[in-house]
Amino acid sequence: MGLSSGDYDDLFENIGEFIQRVNNFVGLYADLDTDLSEIQAVLSGNSRLDVYASLPSAFEGFKSAVHGWIGVMNGKVRELLTHRGDVLEKLALGNQTDVRAVLRELIRDMNDASESVNASSVTIGGITEDVVNANAGTLLLGKVLDGVSAPAARFAAHPEYNGLDSELALPADTLYVTCVADNPTSGREEGQESIQVVGKPTITPFSHHDGGIGT
Repeated sequence: MGLSSGDYDDLFENIGEFIQRVNNFVGLYADLDTDLSEIQAVLSGNSRLDVYASLPSAFEGFKSAVHGWIGVMNGKVRELLTHRGDVLEKLALGNQTDVRAVLRELIRDMNDASESVNASSVTIGGITEDVVNANAGTLLLGKVLDGVSAPAARFAAHPEYNGLDSELALPADTLYVTCVADNPTSGREEGQESIQVVGKPTITPFSHHDGGIGT
């Protein structure tokens, strides 16, 4: 059966309202660290750190509350995506309420109905080789998905991704690719080398710091 164009308009408009609030709350979460440091600086300069002493734990409570608000908004998005009458029955999913299953079927149905959403643009930088190992191997870069490999950690692959550009790259992350086991060092056969990829450290959710993919 599938969802109609109007169904999709309503679904994504409704989801957008909650995502907007999530973005607002994430900004508030990040600002709390800045607010606390500014208070500390002023009180320190005026020799009133006695007033500051209880604030770090209080601000952690504020951040925990904001985190909870974000969780409530995310729960409402899940509620919209798994609504029986609006989504599940129209996609013939029956009692299946797993969000990944719903998203897989939504992608298929949207492609069948020529529905689309705005895509994110991802840019991949160039390669700077280590001087010692220059021309020792070839590193291929690309952002085109194959529909079989997962597009990112904790994400599932989907056949409909085949040939599409990834939209999941993190901004301004620099990756270091190193061969950590090969024939001379570990007796590995050619083509069986182990490669380590290291990016910026991952961060706690909703931190104001820039994050990366980690190791």
